[in-house]
Amino acid sequence: DQQSGSVVNGRCHFVNSSTFLFSFYFVLFPDYAVGLSSSMVCCRALGLGVLLTLATIVHGIPLRKSLAGPPEEFGSKNIPLPYQSGQDQKSAFFNVTFHEDLLRLHYVALLELVVDSPELFTISVFAGGLQPEATLRSPDGRQVDLANATYKTPFAMYDDPAEEAAGMSYVVHNGTTGRYELELRLPTSTTKPPVEALVLLFNESPLRAFTTVYDYNTEIHRKIGLVTQATTDLNYTKGKDRPFALRGVVMEAEMKVSLPDGDHVQVRMKDDGKHNDGAPNDGIYGGDIVATAPGLYVAEAVLRGTLDGMPFVRSTQHVISVVDDEIELSGKANLVLDSKQRATVYLSVNQNSSALYRPYAEVWALNANNQDVPVCWLSCLANVVADPHGGFALALDLDLQWAARAKAHGPFTLRNIFVQEMSTYVPLTQASQVVVATESWPDVNRAILKLESQPNVGEITEAMRMGVRPKHLRMPANTTDDAPVILLHGYCAGRNPWQLHSNYFPSGSYFLQANQNNPNDKFAQLVLAWADELKLTNYAGIAHSQGGVVLLHIHNYYWSGLEVPKSTGRLIQSCGTPYNGVSGEGTTAAIIKKFGFGCGVNYDLTRDGAALWLAGISEAAKADVHYFTTTYVTNRLLGDWCNLPANSVLDWPNDGTTELSSGRLAGATNHGNTEKYCHIDAMSYPGGYNNPIMLADMAANYAR
Repeated sequence: DQQSGSVVNGRCHFVNSSTFLFSFYFVLFPDYAVGLSSSMVCCRALGLGVLLTLATIVHGIPLRKSLAGPPEEFGSKNIPLPYQSGQDQKSAFFNVTFHEDLLRLHYVALLELVVDSPELFTISVFAGGLQPEATLRSPDGRQVDLANATYKTPFAMYDDPAEEAAGMSYVVHNGTTGRYELELRLPTSTTKPPVEALVLLFNESPLRAFTTVYDYNTEIHRKIGLVTQATTDLNYTKGKDRPFALRGVVMEAEMKVSLPDGDHVQVRMKDDGKHNDGAPNDGIYGGDIVATAPGLYVAEAVLRGTLDGMPFVRSTQHVISVVDDEIELSGKANLVLDSKQRATVYLSVNQNSSALYRPYAEVWALNANNQDVPVCWLSCLANVVADPHGGFALALDLDLQWAARAKAHGPFTLRNIFVQEMSTYVPLTQASQVVVATESWPDVNRAILKLESQPNVGEITEAMRMGVRPKHLRMPANTTDDAPVILLHGYCAGRNPWQLHSNYFPSGSYFLQANQNNPNDKFAQLVLAWADELKLTNYAGIAHSQGGVVLLHIHNYYWSGLEVPKSTGRLIQSCGTPYNGVSGEGTTAAIIKKFGFGCGVNYDLTRDGAALWLAGISEAAKADVHYFTTTYVTNRLLGDWCNLPANSVLDWPNDGTTELSSGRLAGATNHGNTEKYCHIDAMSYPGGYNNPIMLADMAANYAR
């Protein structure tokens, strides 16, 4: 299994605790990697004479691809910069505690709300399923009529209607600006103390808080935190630029952090140039704490100030994943020639570990003039294995055709090397350059020279990009109309929504892990194990929400039934999938931590977690994705929404969970947006998976 052993590039490495028991060469299947349990005999090996069938080897165990790509893709493989996934919000978030009134008849909470938008503002109240009576008084003391402005709205940010946080929202048009007073009441006769609530205030205004995490190196004992600013910049390119910061308008900036153990920390954020905040007095504020334990931290940045004489409050919520500092690069790499065309690069690390990692490196070599030239990038999912030269390593598979394509020869160097931990994609260790050592550069260069003489040497083949295809996945395409398709649900789903429309997919297989919170890789392995149990060997994929991410993850990293050659159609189709994460996941995390509903926080669905995940997805895998999006009506005079409270923290337009911008995957095929469909049925319109036009399109065109 992944914790006790692996076979990498023809070498079978078994690990028991921190001791490597043995290592030997494959004879029967030398060209690809497969994880094996230490209790299994893996193949017919030198000196062992043991023969097991391929089906026994692969049964229930995911086969990992050896990923690579051309130098033109270097830029898309880098660890992203935090500002590229920054939160840009017009809302403010408040924790409220109720107290008994003098007559002990009600629990009462009072909250001052600063409104700076005369056009529209909304208030959403969450009290753990309770529905307090709300009274709103304007700055001049008059009571605001909420009778026709009240909406019962669950904060349904995920797939199961049974797991929502019930709340009330109030929409006020053409109000006055200034300081309002919100009073919330609950009867003591039917309410058990302590009573708390969360209040979300949204101002329809160009003034926003733009906030990013401190950085992505979030290992234990390092500083973690947020960087924030007030801005009215509407012209910057989200995902590429940082908006300009307003100077002299913020009077107070603070960071509130909920720790993994439930404790809370609050620190003042500073504009002094010493907290990852740029230059002093530039309008950008930073705050940090030292992470003392691994786990998920929910952090909030709060800005209070005055713009053009008008007071304002803005806040953003974020999830920060802190991991143990498990391994470090040792600054060495060794190359072993495995065959006439393939080699293994052993990237040395300081210690053994049972975790799963994603190493990445750019390969550089020398041209005929002995000048450095880029060759390719390498990556994979990897366990720590024994380095043939001693110690421990992460193994990367190199097809020497990449060097032949670049007309380059050894010695090689690795550049821009990093290792991500696969449960959260947090980068653990990095190096700018490592020289590759080998005892056989003459043999390597002779192999490259021979490959250069072959026809079509410049062509990029599947084996170069993914490693050698396993034999059992080389079967011919199934061209029948009833070809199998697997259909996946999303995060925390209590049902598989595609089963509502099984008449469209008569040969469909419907995956279900009810009410679960799984990171992408664990979700993927559950799907692969399920498909193996059903003996599904050749299929296309259709998915909703996180399920689309999982299908792409499987296609990128694993050999599966998706890879069996198809004669026509779309390999992966998705609806409502947040490929770039969800802006509202931080707010969801805050509500979950307060009231304990739902399935827990999923870091992979945050903007930051998604950005780190996307860095590992190849352009070739993205090209096989076809996606559909949905939103509310975008041109309605008085506005529209799928999920009113979520609309306060999501980019517009959205489907109540996935923003239109976050649902678009660069390099994939966009099949357009359909209005009057939302993320799930519990919202203002039906869930997007109910769209009959899309269903018919998906059913007619999935790969066969």
